[in-house]
Amino acid sequence: MSSNKKILIVSQYYPPDITAAAFRISETAELLAESGYDVTILTAMPHRIQASDQLLHQPPGVTVLRVPLFKLKMNNKYSYIMHYLSFMISSALRGFLLTGRGYNWVMASSPPLFVGASGWILALFKKTRFLLEVRDLWPDSAVAAGQLPPDGLLYNGGKWLERFLYRKADRITCVSEEMLREIAQSGGKSSQITVIYNGLREKDISSIPDEIPPKKDEFCITYVGNLGYLQGLTVLVEAAARLPEVNFHLVGAGVELPKMKRMVQQYCLRNVRFTPPCSKAQALMYMREADALYLPLKNNRVLSKTIPSKLFDYLGANKPIIYGLEGEGKGILGKLPGNLYFEPENLESLTDAIKLLQNEYPELSMKARGNRDFLRKHYTREEMVTRLRKLLESV
Repeated sequence: MSSNKKILIVSQYYPPDITAAAFRISETAELLAESGYDVTILTAMPHRIQASDQLLHQPPGVTVLRVPLFKLKMNNKYSYIMHYLSFMISSALRGFLLTGRGYNWVMASSPPLFVGASGWILALFKKTRFLLEVRDLWPDSAVAAGQLPPDGLLYNGGKWLERFLYRKADRITCVSEEMLREIAQSGGKSSQITVIYNGLREKDISSIPDEIPPKKDEFCITYVGNLGYLQGLTVLVEAAARLPEVNFHLVGAGVELPKMKRMVQQYCLRNVRFTPPCSKAQALMYMREADALYLPLKNNRVLSKTIPSKLFDYLGANKPIIYGLEGEGKGILGKLPGNLYFEPENLESLTDAIKLLQNEYPELSMKARGNRDFLRKHYTREEMVTRLRKLLESV
């Protein structure tokens, strides 16, 4: 093994937790290990949404070390901070005990941004390079999610930490071009920032059957992912009340799930069903079985700087995508003729898009068959890890 291929990755999320961050880190670690890297993952004990068919994850060539953290209490902003700080402290303490490994890089995956602080401390202690991966613009994303007020000590402290880590990182990666520009304006050097998009592994793309037998007398729009505040999913339930002939399938869990279930009961809806979280393989099958897929984000300046990771999963399903996004995500889907845009959080715009989808479904479905080829050409996970390897090995 080459002496310059040892990396310590600090990430609060890792399978069996079901989050975009967990999938990104685990798949990246596997591909790095397959290419000859010695990879150590420093992560938390499982603490997020999990699937019954998913187990503790430790692929060949990857060492996974887990630390405890403060249990999150929902709807308590101070609980969120304690939750994040506890992982920062426990991961840093555990990292100090990793002796004799000779890491060439410490990579920290944010958010939460406190993970970046842990990574910087460990890189300093081990006298090695520090790579900060930015997937959301924290603390502004926490404000958008209602976890922090938009002013005060917590927010201002988070902004200070953000600028500090941008200056201290030897290299920064992020998930969109617009995010790169935002980081550069906040203190990061453009020449040291690399865009590494999310993506879908080739084996996952190939595992999805090309043809799924059509369902009789049922037109179904499916959403797979976090049922959280940032997704703005309640407007979909309102649309379902207006379109009783369309079925809606929501797969996942999150803080908005109880509210959405109450709305379904209040409207006496029979065309909305919920399915608990599942493995990624099963999620991909739900996507492929749908007639169309739903991809929303709230209309927020900070959210427009990122690209939802499920966009790339959806592309692999080769189905029309109804999307309420702004920024680069809107630009990507707008290049592909089988997908339909609606104005985020706008019920009238969403309803019109769904009606258009119904009326022109055969044509849109045929056009959407180019989604997967586009994904393969531009956004496989393998290609993104190749970019990461070039970055690691160029310094």
